[in-house]
Amino acid sequence: MVAAVRVPPWLDEAEGLHPNQLPAYNIVLWTWFASGLGSILVETRRENLKFAAAGLAAGPLLLASARHHFTWAREQAHTGDTAWSSSFVEKAS
Repeated sequence: MVAAVRVPPWLDEAEGLHPNQLPAYNIVLWTWFASGLGSILVETRRENLKFAAAGLAAGPLLLASARHHFTWAREQAHTGDTAWSSSFVEKAS
């Protein structure tokens, strides 16, 4: 199953947080994003912007890696190993 991509991205679940905590968590993440973007625009020398572009270009690869990791983690949880988060075990059922 492929998850829909939202623009701007907004988390529906994260790190075991309760749903009523997610709006504040999303705001923190967006604040960090805006701060990072601002620092790139204000503090990065123009000749070094290629490195910021390379970081942005890596985004789709990192997303694919994260999706693979969570699929693998759910598969591991399904084996009955108690070392996995209960939320993975619930989703694996």
